[in-house]
Amino acid sequence: HTTQKNTITEKSIQPWIAQHETIKIYLQRLNGNKTRIALYLYRYCEWAGKTPEQLLELKTSYDNSDAERLLDRFTITDKFPESTKFTMINSVKAFYRTNYKQLQTAAGKFEYATLKCQGVLPKDQRLKLYLACYTPRDRALIMTAMCTAIARETISLMCWNHSEEDW
Repeated sequence: HTTQKNTITEKSIQPWIAQHETIKIYLQRLNGNKTRIALYLYRYCEWAGKTPEQLLELKTSYDNSDAERLLDRFTITDKFPESTKFTMINSVKAFYRTNYKQLQTAAGKFEYATLKCQGVLPKDQRLKLYLACYTPRDRALIMTAMCTAIARETISLMCWNHSEEDW
């Protein structure tokens, strides 16, 4: 993929947001990082060569699928990394939905597969890790991390009294 040099950043996007009431309405309903989402929408508009209002005009009725086709074309562009495209597509869909222009479900269908494994290690690797431990505490930590649904970041907050008696 080729990364494009963007002229606008999270710090400089406020004037663009102020120009578009549809963007302000959308961002007002969000809980997350509003300027980052605005930046994703800006980049989509830049890619499409349209203003937010022109994007909404593409979806005049349920039967009209111009907005969906544009989003589908966006899925095959190589101007953005896959992870960014995935977030941009979701932001665009939510933008339409917030402005009462529901897109078809299949629009912008995009499978984003992460490169690193986000699951549990295979059984043989877990056993090697377990056997490499020197103390019962280390083994307990490994077993907790690998065999429960606890977030790995939470393990550092655990105390022995969080475990069952005589565990």
